[in-house]
Amino acid sequence: MKKKQQQQQQQQKQQEQRCYRLLSAAEKRSDAYKRVAAADRLQLQRRALRSPHNLLQEEHSFDPWRVLVICILLNLTKGTQVRDALPSLFNLCPTAEATTSVATKEIEKVIKSLGMQRRRAKLIKRFTKEYLSHDWTHVTQLCGVGKYAADAYAIFCAGKPDSVIPRDHKLVDYWKFLHSRKTTINRQGLIIY
Repeated sequence: MKKKQQQQQQQQKQQEQRCYRLLSAAEKRSDAYKRVAAADRLQLQRRALRSPHNLLQEEHSFDPWRVLVICILLNLTKGTQVRDALPSLFNLCPTAEATTSVATKEIEKVIKSLGMQRRRAKLIKRFTKEYLSHDWTHVTQLCGVGKYAADAYAIFCAGKPDSVIPRDHKLVDYWKFLHSRKTTINRQGLIIY
């Protein structure tokens, strides 16, 4: 029995490693992944263009922290499961600031249905602390943010889908949807539809 559990854990680790694509140092410093300044955030505080793909990030594009938390939860989990858990999570933790005062155990309770709740709750707390600090210049510097989350940030929060080529199949669908629409880009690189 113990050997079977070890094999399952090893298989899960291997699957996790395959899901994470490491970014090169140059990619991590790409302009697409740059922190959006507060002044620019006001221009970007609009909802993403709605697509027939109905991605969770589309609904929450007004808040970069939410988009990134969604990406953290979507790792190794189906979108339908995350969609069911999000209302409870964002009711408990509506903003990054509010999350700092919520106990990790409370977050664990609302995301339990997704599995790996202890790990994910700790990751959300650590990510949130780093997100609220003023030390980062690129989203790729934050704990829990890999290629998938960084691309989602560039597409939904920074308004720079032309600067990334996503690998996640759902982000690719949305990216293709955007490119099938007529878009113009203003001087700041922000997309106008």
